[in-house]
Amino acid sequence: MAILSAFLTPHPVASIPEIGQGDEDLIYKTISSLQKVADRVAELEPDTIVLISAHAESYSDYFQVSDGDVAIGSLARFGGSNITFRNYYDRRFVKNLCDLCEKENFPAGIDSEVHHYLDHGTMIPLYFINQKYRAYNLVRLGISGNSLYQHYRLGEMIKDVSNKLGRKVVVIASGDLSHCLSNDAPYGYNEIGVKYDARMIKALESANFMDFFSFGEDSMDISKQCAHRVLTIMAGMLDRSGIDSKIYSYEKPMGVGLCVAEFKPNGFDASRAFGDIYLSRQTIEINRLRETEDEYVKLARKAIENYVLHNTKLKMPSNAPSELKEAARGVFVTIRENGTLRGCLGSAKPSSKTLGNELINNAMKAATEDPRFNEVSESDLAYISIVVDVIDNLVEVKSVTDLNPKVYGIVVEQGKRHATLLPGLSTVQTAEEQLALAKRKAGIPQNEKCRLYRFSVERHH
Repeated sequence: MAILSAFLTPHPVASIPEIGQGDEDLIYKTISSLQKVADRVAELEPDTIVLISAHAESYSDYFQVSDGDVAIGSLARFGGSNITFRNYYDRRFVKNLCDLCEKENFPAGIDSEVHHYLDHGTMIPLYFINQKYRAYNLVRLGISGNSLYQHYRLGEMIKDVSNKLGRKVVVIASGDLSHCLSNDAPYGYNEIGVKYDARMIKALESANFMDFFSFGEDSMDISKQCAHRVLTIMAGMLDRSGIDSKIYSYEKPMGVGLCVAEFKPNGFDASRAFGDIYLSRQTIEINRLRETEDEYVKLARKAIENYVLHNTKLKMPSNAPSELKEAARGVFVTIRENGTLRGCLGSAKPSSKTLGNELINNAMKAATEDPRFNEVSESDLAYISIVVDVIDNLVEVKSVTDLNPKVYGIVVEQGKRHATLLPGLSTVQTAEEQLALAKRKAGIPQNEKCRLYRFSVERHH
């Protein structure tokens, strides 16, 4: 068998009458559409529902798959104390998926689950489905901070397991679109969120899953959506399938984009091998970037490759530019893999004698010591791009009014606690936000004073 159909479902808790207490009138289109999804699932009679939730347990470098015999949950914390869930997990499916991930050295499995109870992103769609159909087993998984390609690849592997086991599978991708579509939205109004939703709805209507890869991280972050990675896993499960797509509804109550849609496979279509297409394009782009890298980035790449391949520190090349042999300056090295952040470490204040040595040290650290990510491996080297930021004009300032997050980076210090933020972060719009984020990173209470520095960067690609 194969994937019978896939659905995008939002998860507003107000859609539950016992919880909404009248607010459900604001989202009647969404509720009606979720009921239609439940009817369709009952019509399809799947053996297994694979539910991808934006609010299931997640990690920066690992996809968590739920384990156990029974999925249990309650909406008590939302005011629905009488609404409980009990569904059986498809343990054979989970085992086969984990075995495949282990075989391919893919970062997914059951090893890290801490919270075994169901999240609301899982329970809301199941609330509607369970009223119409219960003869299914559940596979539940979350998203991660890994690249969009890896999300797509996980979907492909789930599809392979479905085919291997002969399961009739329905996919539920549980996620909301932008949370900043109006002034009363959870994150306030942002035009980028409006543009994000308009573009995403267009992609969903045409089943143009290839477009998922081309949304920039800035757009995805600033729009405050939680559906993009969920949808990318779903897209991988529909790889090489023709798709009949249907938007059941889209509305934006209180500034949150709620979309319900169905994607029904319609035969084999080799032109829709979007993961392979994306990887091929990325390879071409990385090769192009390599040809245009300046001496700073070339040195960083050599340092990373030398350490990953030979476990040794690169010696300063004799033909390195003279400025790299002069007095050290602060340096940050940022690594991206397939367009997604893979590591970023450095210091605004140097600890080496020369700029080149500082760069070599921080390149190795960015590749192997960033606690948010696994170490860069040999197989990753072909897909990484590198940016080197050399610190310039580091000066102490007295007030937040001296900051500008688009122009200046920031250093905060209080005793042994300190943190550095580079300029131009997509999630930081104001100087106040920049200072607050730097304090959180350093572990400095927001109401306490600290020494404050700003700096500019000399950026190398």
